[in-house]
Amino acid sequence: MAAVAYASIFVVLGVGLLLVLPAGNDLSGAPQAPPRGEVSAGAEQCLGESVALVQSGVFLQIHEVDDRIDTGIGPLLVDGRMDRTSGAATLSGWCRADSDLGRVEVLVDIVVAEGVGLTGVARVEGARLALSVVGADATQESTSTSERLTGGALLSRILLAVAAVIVTARLVGSAFRLIRQPRVIGEITAGIILGPSLLGLVFPGITAYLFPTSVTEVLGVLAQLGLIFFMFLIGLELDHALIRGSGHTALLISHYSIVVPLVLGLGSALLVYPLVGSGDFTGFALFMGAAMAVTAFPVLARILSDSGLNKTRLGAITIACAAVDDVTAWCVLAVVVAIVKAGGPTDAILTVGFALAFVATMVSVVQPTAKRLLQTRGRHEPVGASAMSFVIVGLFLSAWTTELIGIHAIFGAFMFGAILPRAPSITTRIVDRLEDVTVLLLLPIFFAVVGLSTQIGLVSGRELWLLTGLIVAVAIGGKIGGSLIAGLAAGESLRSSAVIGVLMNARGITEIVILTIGMELGVISPALFTIMVLMALLTTFMTTPILSVLYPRKMVERDIKTRHHLDAARRDYAGRRAMVGVADPNAARSLIRVASWLRGDNGQTLRVVLASVIPPPARERLTLRLSDRIATSAAAANLTRLARELEDDGVGTEIVTRIGTDSSTDLSVLARQQAIDILIVGSNDPYRRDRPFGGLVGDLLRSNHADILVVLNAEAVATLSDGPVAVWLPDEPTDVAAIELALSISKGLRRRVRAVAIRPATTDRFDDIVVVAEGSTAADVTPAFAGASLIVVSTPNLQHELDTDVVEATSRRKIAPVLVLRAGLSPLHDDGVRRSQPAAASDTRTAVNGPNRIDAPPNALPAADCETIPRITDRGD
Repeated sequence: MAAVAYASIFVVLGVGLLLVLPAGNDLSGAPQAPPRGEVSAGAEQCLGESVALVQSGVFLQIHEVDDRIDTGIGPLLVDGRMDRTSGAATLSGWCRADSDLGRVEVLVDIVVAEGVGLTGVARVEGARLALSVVGADATQESTSTSERLTGGALLSRILLAVAAVIVTARLVGSAFRLIRQPRVIGEITAGIILGPSLLGLVFPGITAYLFPTSVTEVLGVLAQLGLIFFMFLIGLELDHALIRGSGHTALLISHYSIVVPLVLGLGSALLVYPLVGSGDFTGFALFMGAAMAVTAFPVLARILSDSGLNKTRLGAITIACAAVDDVTAWCVLAVVVAIVKAGGPTDAILTVGFALAFVATMVSVVQPTAKRLLQTRGRHEPVGASAMSFVIVGLFLSAWTTELIGIHAIFGAFMFGAILPRAPSITTRIVDRLEDVTVLLLLPIFFAVVGLSTQIGLVSGRELWLLTGLIVAVAIGGKIGGSLIAGLAAGESLRSSAVIGVLMNARGITEIVILTIGMELGVISPALFTIMVLMALLTTFMTTPILSVLYPRKMVERDIKTRHHLDAARRDYAGRRAMVGVADPNAARSLIRVASWLRGDNGQTLRVVLASVIPPPARERLTLRLSDRIATSAAAANLTRLARELEDDGVGTEIVTRIGTDSSTDLSVLARQQAIDILIVGSNDPYRRDRPFGGLVGDLLRSNHADILVVLNAEAVATLSDGPVAVWLPDEPTDVAAIELALSISKGLRRRVRAVAIRPATTDRFDDIVVVAEGSTAADVTPAFAGASLIVVSTPNLQHELDTDVVEATSRRKIAPVLVLRAGLSPLHDDGVRRSQPAAASDTRTAVNGPNRIDAPPNALPAADCETIPRITDRGD
């Protein structure tokens, strides 16, 4: 079946290329008018002496000239459609308001001649004015407009423009977040708002002041840098394991969701090219196919996270599909760019050959070199200035190389990020240093530049809006249809396949990047660029509302619960990572002993991370944060002394500290960053406030990350009796995690296991079972725990009143230490496979490498040692 499915992919692609490209090569584009022209022969009385011309295929617009802005395009005068063969057209509109004739209606009959200009007659109130528009230098500036900015004047205007861009991007992005849309769609919309489609239409003077030609030239360079850094970060955070382990279903769906819309895009080019096409048909058709085929991986990741689907099996399949789709789409686009920029088949083959040689060099030479240079530093040292200099120089040289080859600079940036080593203290540190400036500064500037090129007014008339509808329909139908076919072929249900298709249909920033490249190469005309930007916004905007109908929140929560039970049944804590929240080093000894019990019957213990959240110093921070360093150094020294006491138990230990004011949030962040499987805290005074599950303990139990284990009566751990480990099972099917925890501890302690259940337990893994009657109170249940050495209770979010009563009653009577488990979905258990290592933040961490030695002296300031986990950032919003 798989062989047939993949064979059909190649058949569909081959047939599409063989049918479309030969047929399209018989099509010819419309003759091109110059972008700017000087008017003569009498028509300047109506149109003025100089005009700007915007042509998209057979659609032509004549505008006033506005040299204050980069495009030079002022208000619309006349527009219409020409004959593709003869170049003849009748344009209708109005004379310039400041012309000799004033604002009166005009019809312009013209003939466009390639490379010459246009000639014809303008009919105004019965008068016929001869018209000749000869191509002029588009860069020539009128002496009547503002002078070109230089020096301090240019700098001040750039600073003002960038500030306006950032503020608008954040405001509109935040507004979109309020309606449950990705922030990046709001930021793209913000760019359009600042451009000629809105601000330039309503307040042209403001747009001209904010974005004069001198400013937009600089912003254009910054936008290109933003693209390079963005693609580098995408490559750097590319999860190789996610692609390698994507599985048959994900690969099949991903490839179908690329090939089907790509072929439909090729086919639609036969209709779109004669209307709004530019350049050679082959390049145009390939770009249309590539633009239809992409999925925005960062945007999809954010949608999955916001909807909770990332915790379901369906979400895991979709994110794997998107990862494969992302890499495949960039490879396809690289080939398309090579073909478009090549002068012929020989040049295209040479370009592709050079590109393959570049990839081989990056993998065989640059990657080992980068690994040596970046990993010669100490394990706990952060990436320093020299290493960052190597990264930035390597990034720019890689981008320069691919630009020189002819496949655009962004591919070199992506490749350099993809080959950097995924090692501790490297990727996360690099991302932390580059991400803010990229996401908060450079990408909004990129969106603003895109917005200045997006003119909604170019999409005018019934024909162009019908064409917009067609392109949107092809884009949606191709992505959803391709995913639907592949999903059903892979054995997914109709609903699941449709959900995957809707998610894969989100295009977001990835589409904008492709359109920008197409615009630079002259393959995509101005009107088509606007149409495709609208398509990208619409396909992304529609994802969340359609998803809420196809896969409502109630169904998501059900599937999360189902997957949680399946994952919990497979939990084996031995050899994995636990974090102990240390508020009081003395009390933490009992918590560490609990962690050591989880080693199972093979003697292999968890790797224990001792974590402490330290309040910020009362004094104002110094420039070098010396007060923070002193505080973290003192805390680390206390934890190091505690870690030494674990040597006799053979517990490998790490230390991590963090300055913070919200212990619950900060401890959760540390657990997430360190890829913790289970977080152990005690319900003692510093944490619980006035209730066993109050304060930080309650906040942690309501979180949704790793397993949370709260130890009550921790002081009794040191004098544990030899009784059985008891587990409370009020509702056996939902307490699989508690059963596994009790069994794991019983192996480590070599104790029997007792189940206290409302209904008879069906498993034979218990040594004895005590059944209590339905409707029992906590007072009725408590005697069943008599003689137990330890009590394990699962209380998911403390939703069951009887569970809470039982916990509080057994704790109050001090029968035995009580372990309260809230099983969550940790990075390990999102799909049953650990895909990455602990992540970094601005924390300090010391490794204690086993029972025989500790690397850091007690008073040493711990250095950072961090690894990466998949992260979702604002650029994927």
